[in-house]
Amino acid sequence: MRIAAWLVSVCMSFVVGSAQAEPTQSTRNVDIEKVIEQQIEAFKVDDFKTAFEYATPGIQKRFGSPERFAFTVIHRYPMVWRPSAVQYISVEHYRDHALQTVMITDYNKTLHILVYEMVSVDKSWRIGGVQIVRQPKSDT
Repeated sequence: MRIAAWLVSVCMSFVVGSAQAEPTQSTRNVDIEKVIEQQIEAFKVDDFKTAFEYATPGIQKRFGSPERFAFTVIHRYPMVWRPSAVQYISVEHYRDHALQTVMITDYNKTLHILVYEMVSVDKSWRIGGVQIVRQPKSDT
């Protein structure tokens, strides 16, 4: 009988744990959008020190300095560095992080879809990474 009770307990904790891991999706989270917007505004004026502050401690540690962070943004994410338009598509909330999908139009009027991983750090949102989901294919 104890084994059956233990098995039910394990199964219930798995179900409860899975339910907590499932995302809740919404169209907006103003707090998340504000953080992304503030980082992009800092990029637009080449204030990489401020932009670096919106990254999680893990990202800050990985890059080590705002200058190294700037180099990566400029060369790998130019659409984020110099966007002409930013549109927030949807956000999926998890326990301690969220995934914000963003459509960015670059200075050449090309559309890019990116997903920002947002992490809750000290009761505020920080950017834990950006994944380019879709960008146009190069002709070269």
